[in-house]
Formats: sequence, structure tokens, C-alpha cells
Amino acid sequence: MWPFGLLQRDSEVRRLWKDAFDAYFPTAADRANAAFVEVDIERMELWIRGVTPEPFGLLPTKLERGEGGAWRSSDRNAA
Repeated sequence: MWPFGLLQRDSEVRRLWKDAFDAYFPTAADRANAAFVEVDIERMELWIRGVTPEPFGLLPTKLERGEGGAWRSSDRNAA
């Protein structure tokens, strides 16, 4: 089973909808085609100013889920 799901039923979209999304889906017709993708992630690499070491953009900040589901810094597979 893949670790993601597509949430597109009206009840799901209404439950997850935030007013800020209206800027991207301004009309009722736009919103009728909106969907959310739910993913289950165990590890991620990202770039965040103030967190990612300098020189920014050269190497990512690596996070992985620890026991209990909390995120922690990871140096696994460091470049």
C-alpha cells in the first residue's frame, strides 16, 4: 500500500479548507475541483533559512521520524 491518499470528497475538502486557499481557488467552480493529497513521510530533506547550515542551498536539513512520531535531525546519508 502506498503511503499517500487523495482526499477529494466534498466533506473532506470542507474539513481541511482554509480561507487562505480562496486566493488560489476563487470561484465555486475552482473549489469544486480542489483536492488534498495526504502523505505519510518518515524522512525529508528541506532548506529553511536560519535552520539549514550556510552556505544556504548547498546541503539540506535532514529530518526523520523517531520513535513516537516526533521529528529529529538526521545526518544519515550525509552528502
